[in-house]
Amino acid sequence: MNWILIAYLLGLIYLATKLEGATRLGSFRAAWIVFALIPFGQFVMHLLRVEHIRSTRTLQLIEIWDQAIPCLLLGISLMCLVGALAPERGTSEGGGG
Repeated sequence: MNWILIAYLLGLIYLATKLEGATRLGSFRAAWIVFALIPFGQFVMHLLRVEHIRSTRTLQLIEIWDQAIPCLLLGISLMCLVGALAPERGTSEGGGG
């Protein structure tokens, strides 16, 4: 997972420096903010792991969430990034009735 995060970070840095006028800044900023939440989520999960060191069942649940939260936040950040880079979609002309 760390390699994916490093590659995504490098991609965000590249896009932040090269595509200044072609992106929607609100969606691009949201992608950065959600990506920045990943280390904080991991930090909170490590704190919870330390607090519940004696309970094996709780540690198993914490481990599941420890793996799921970075994936979830990375997916949300990627969706915000796609929304920032994708062109506007127009309404379809034929209706399909």
